[in-house]
Amino acid sequence: MGKVIRDIDRGTRTIDDLLVTVTELICDDGGRSFDAHLAGDGTLLTERESFDSAPDDAQLLELFDDYRGLWRCPGCHDTVATTDHDLIADHVRDCTISAPGRA
Repeated sequence: MGKVIRDIDRGTRTIDDLLVTVTELICDDGGRSFDAHLAGDGTLLTERESFDSAPDDAQLLELFDDYRGLWRCPGCHDTVATTDHDLIADHVRDCTISAPGRA
Protein backbone atom coordinates (compact mmCIF):
# COMPACT_ATOMS: atom_id res chain seq x y z
CA MET A 1 0.00 0.00 0.00
CA GLY A 2 1.22 3.46 -0.86
CA LYS A 3 1.33 6.64 1.16
CA VAL A 4 -1.98 7.98 2.51
CA ILE A 5 -2.76 11.22 0.68
CA ARG A 6 -6.33 11.81 1.85
CA ASP A 7 -8.71 10.65 4.51
CA ILE A 8 -12.51 10.85 4.35
CA ASP A 9 -14.73 10.79 7.43
CA ARG A 10 -17.36 8.12 6.82
CA GLY A 11 -19.36 8.95 9.93
CA THR A 12 -19.81 7.88 13.50
CA ARG A 13 -21.96 4.94 14.60
CA THR A 14 -23.07 3.58 17.93
CA ILE A 15 -22.07 -0.06 18.35
CA ASP A 16 -22.78 -1.81 21.66
CA ASP A 17 -23.08 1.58 23.46
CA LEU A 18 -19.72 2.79 22.07
CA LEU A 19 -19.22 5.46 19.44
CA VAL A 20 -16.93 4.55 16.56
CA THR A 21 -15.76 6.74 13.71
CA VAL A 22 -14.91 5.15 10.38
CA THR A 23 -12.36 6.84 8.12
CA GLU A 24 -11.59 5.93 4.53
CA LEU A 25 -7.92 6.26 3.63
CA ILE A 26 -6.94 7.05 0.03
CA CYS A 27 -3.36 6.22 -1.02
CA ASP A 28 -1.18 7.68 -3.75
CA ASP A 29 -1.13 4.31 -5.53
CA GLY A 30 -4.94 4.21 -5.79
CA GLY A 31 -5.38 1.87 -2.84
CA ARG A 32 -8.16 2.42 -0.30
CA SER A 33 -8.68 1.13 3.20
CA PHE A 34 -10.88 1.88 6.20
CA ASP A 35 -9.88 2.53 9.80
CA ALA A 36 -12.05 2.63 12.91
CA HIS A 37 -11.45 4.82 15.97
CA LEU A 38 -13.23 5.22 19.27
CA ALA A 39 -14.93 8.60 18.95
CA GLY A 40 -14.26 9.66 22.54
CA ASP A 41 -10.49 9.35 22.75
CA GLY A 42 -9.44 8.51 19.19
CA THR A 43 -8.14 5.02 20.03
CA LEU A 44 -7.34 3.26 16.75
CA LEU A 45 -9.19 -0.07 16.73
CA THR A 46 -7.72 -1.18 13.41
CA GLU A 47 -4.10 -0.85 14.51
CA ARG A 48 -3.22 -4.41 13.45
CA GLU A 49 -5.05 -4.28 10.12
CA SER A 50 -7.35 -1.88 8.30
CA PHE A 51 -10.48 -3.03 6.48
CA ASP A 52 -10.37 -3.40 2.68
CA SER A 53 -13.99 -2.21 2.42
CA ALA A 54 -16.31 -0.22 4.66
CA PRO A 55 -16.92 -2.29 7.83
CA ASP A 56 -20.40 -3.35 8.86
CA ASP A 57 -21.72 -3.26 12.42
CA ALA A 58 -20.77 -6.90 13.10
CA GLN A 59 -17.16 -6.24 12.09
CA LEU A 60 -17.02 -3.17 14.33
CA LEU A 61 -18.50 -5.13 17.23
CA GLU A 62 -15.77 -7.75 16.79
CA LEU A 63 -13.14 -4.99 16.97
CA PHE A 64 -14.70 -3.70 20.20
CA ASP A 65 -14.70 -7.17 21.70
CA ASP A 66 -11.01 -7.56 20.85
CA TYR A 67 -10.26 -4.12 22.29
CA ARG A 68 -12.12 -4.92 25.51
CA GLY A 69 -10.64 -8.44 25.74
CA LEU A 70 -13.96 -10.24 25.31
CA TRP A 71 -15.05 -13.46 23.65
CA ARG A 72 -18.63 -13.32 22.31
CA CYS A 73 -20.81 -16.42 21.94
CA PRO A 74 -21.92 -16.68 18.30
CA GLY A 75 -25.32 -17.98 19.39
CA CYS A 76 -26.55 -16.01 22.39
CA HIS A 77 -23.99 -13.17 22.14
CA ASP A 78 -23.05 -13.33 25.84
CA THR A 79 -19.52 -12.11 26.47
CA VAL A 80 -16.75 -13.56 28.62
CA ALA A 81 -13.20 -12.33 29.23
CA THR A 82 -10.91 -13.98 26.68
CA THR A 83 -8.56 -14.94 29.51
CA ASP A 84 -11.24 -17.00 31.28
CA HIS A 85 -10.80 -20.17 29.23
CA ASP A 86 -12.73 -22.40 31.65
CA LEU A 87 -15.76 -20.11 31.60
CA ILE A 88 -15.67 -19.98 27.80
CA ALA A 89 -15.48 -23.78 27.61
CA ASP A 90 -18.38 -24.10 30.07
CA HIS A 91 -20.44 -21.63 28.09
CA VAL A 92 -19.76 -23.37 24.77
CA ARG A 93 -20.73 -26.69 26.36
CA ASP A 94 -23.90 -25.38 28.03
CA CYS A 95 -25.25 -22.72 25.62
CA THR A 96 -28.48 -24.05 24.17
CA ILE A 97 -28.79 -21.20 21.67
CA SER A 98 -25.49 -21.82 19.88
CA ALA A 99 -25.90 -25.59 20.12
CA PRO A 100 -29.64 -26.43 20.07
CA GLY A 101 -30.47 -29.83 21.47
CA ARG A 102 -27.80 -29.66 24.18
CA ALA A 103 -29.34 -29.08 27.56
